[in-house]
Amino acid sequence: QYAADPALAREIILALHIPEREPERYHERDRSQPEGIVFDDSFEGPFYTRGPHLQLLQANLGEGMQLVVDLVNHYTDRWVEWARGQQQLTVGEGADEQVWKGDARLYLAYRGVHPCHPYVASALMALEKVLLDRLDRGDSVEAQVAFMLKNSRSLAIAGLLVAIGKRVPALLFTSLWPFVASPELQATERRSFPASGESGLNF
Repeated sequence: QYAADPALAREIILALHIPEREPERYHERDRSQPEGIVFDDSFEGPFYTRGPHLQLLQANLGEGMQLVVDLVNHYTDRWVEWARGQQQLTVGEGADEQVWKGDARLYLAYRGVHPCHPYVASALMALEKVLLDRLDRGDSVEAQVAFMLKNSRSLAIAGLLVAIGKRVPALLFTSLWPFVASPELQATERRSFPASGESGLNF
């Protein structure tokens, strides 16, 4: 069904989950979450098959990626308003300096780390699944990495990009180098993935 008109499917999915702007307040249903997204209450935990994201990504990768990036960008903006403490990180230097929104919890959202909502985490997991499948087939993901770098400044996307970079180390030393060189992200990676842990890579 998504293959027939993937652009329309993307717009409908976003419309169902991103309401018109409400007054500044926590979400009434769950005060542990930012307001601004209508969540699926059937989600008990994040997984890449939950929600419509994987189906759209498989039907049309471009529209599926736009869906995930738009959803994550919106959630990140609400997160910055809701969360306490520093909610941005500067990476790169000089003309290449960039400001990315969020904190260490949002950086690890693709792993389903609380308190990122399972709906958003599932969208990130679906995108990770599709990109890893491409790598397993021997296909390049450089165009998809470039798309995310161009269209998002969410640390949730940054975390996913670095995870992909661990499968393609050349990316860590080229387009993803600003993340690798960040002391703050190095610390987050070391706390989350000890040298003997699953990542196989410590910055």
